[in-house]
Amino acid sequence: MTTLISTALVRDEALRKDLRMNAGTPLGASVPAISAVERAHRVREVDFARGTVGYEGGILSDEIEQLNIRYINGEISSDELTDAILASNTARAT
Repeated sequence: MTTLISTALVRDEALRKDLRMNAGTPLGASVPAISAVERAHRVREVDFARGTVGYEGGILSDEIEQLNIRYINGEISSDELTDAILASNTARAT
């Protein structure tokens, strides 16, 4: 299975490896299963956000990328992702 995530936008090699490995890995029993369609939708959402941040000259921290991975894999909801990003030490108000 080919990874749908644009790993070129991820700075950290360990995160890129995690993204590639998780792309075809079935979700565990403790993680709510999401459909392939939902996963692909989440990948597009995260890639769009990465592109927007990059266009504005920003770089997503490893902490945010880990949250993105959890969101893509169905471990957290969109609201939980947003709350976690806003609560992180890397989110800055402008």
